[in-house]
Amino acid sequence: MYILHGGDFTRAPLVQWVLEEGKIAYEFRRIDILNGEHRSAEFLAMNPAGLVPVLVTPEGMPQQEAAGGIEDKLAKGTPRLRHARKHNGAARVPVALQGTASQP
Repeated sequence: MYILHGGDFTRAPLVQWVLEEGKIAYEFRRIDILNGEHRSAEFLAMNPAGLVPVLVTPEGMPQQEAAGGIEDKLAKGTPRLRHARKHNGAARVPVALQGTASQP
């Protein structure tokens, strides 16, 4: 199962939207960036830059790319979303939700 680390004021909802759209099982773990949880030793072990979101794959590998990169990888690896990419050229993420940069 995927584990999505994200929180308020981050681009985690973009990744969460793709997980939901692709019907991909995941657990959401809230990171309180206002209280510095993204700078904790535990979080920095996953992403030394302290950027949020981080998506941990079922194999235990943290995906640290910007939200757009994580979305793209999910779409490529999910048959339902791969079909949408084939016909639309990208994961079907609403323009209002698209983002390309991680936020600290």
